[in-house]
Amino acid sequence: MREALIVFFALMLAFFLVTHYTPQAEYYEYKGKLRAYSLYAELESIEPRALIYARYKVDSFLYSMNNTACNVLPKIDGNEFREMIASDLSNKAFLPSIDLSFEAFETRGGEKGYFGEKCRNGGIGFTAKGKVGIEDGLTGIKGERNIDAMGCGITAYYRMKRMLDWLERDIKNAVSKCSLEGELSTSKYNLSAFFSCLKEAVAEIRKEYSSDLELKINYSYFYWFEDEKPRVYLHLYITLKDPYALIIAKGREYKGFVCLREMEIGS
Repeated sequence: MREALIVFFALMLAFFLVTHYTPQAEYYEYKGKLRAYSLYAELESIEPRALIYARYKVDSFLYSMNNTACNVLPKIDGNEFREMIASDLSNKAFLPSIDLSFEAFETRGGEKGYFGEKCRNGGIGFTAKGKVGIEDGLTGIKGERNIDAMGCGITAYYRMKRMLDWLERDIKNAVSKCSLEGELSTSKYNLSAFFSCLKEAVAEIRKEYSSDLELKINYSYFYWFEDEKPRVYLHLYITLKDPYALIIAKGREYKGFVCLREMEIGS
């Protein structure tokens, strides 16, 4: 009888040890769940972080272009983002695989960004596209996400650049037209007719380009005579302002954005 009881209790002890976790096993299970949750959270955060990075690069670009000729188009280099994410995840014992590309483009107005922002006509939009993967270096857990998201700023940079390019073209055409009207290339020149024509042409251009952007055109001139024919030198200053622009850079918000162009024309 005693031998039977010993065998019974031995079997019960073995059953308990096999079917019940030790405190150490429970700890590792808990730790594994935490790592899985952390990996999931990191994966879910990469898409918004990518768009925040893209907006940061766009705002940095606009900050550098404010009060300049605005003759450069924006580009978004993703290398800095990839390095930043890789470093951050590596410090948490995660092994990242990041294949993301960023692109800046012109918004048409009416689009809606990732964070609910409304895009503006002629503004800068940005996309983040690709695939990211994370592997937990401690547990071997893996996860992947496909990313395809878009955001935008409200500064009408593309529209401003295009308008300035058109303004330069139209002003050159106006000066050429007024030179003919004033007969500056002949001995029958009429400087009064030339300057009157130029004044009317600039006023017409201002009216034609009237919009939510603020346009100013100023010019100075001097003239001299060469072989009894007048020569006119014009120096034009074009200021185009977006009063609704908003840039976040250097830890501050900057309202308003200005593009400046100078033109020198001789006739």
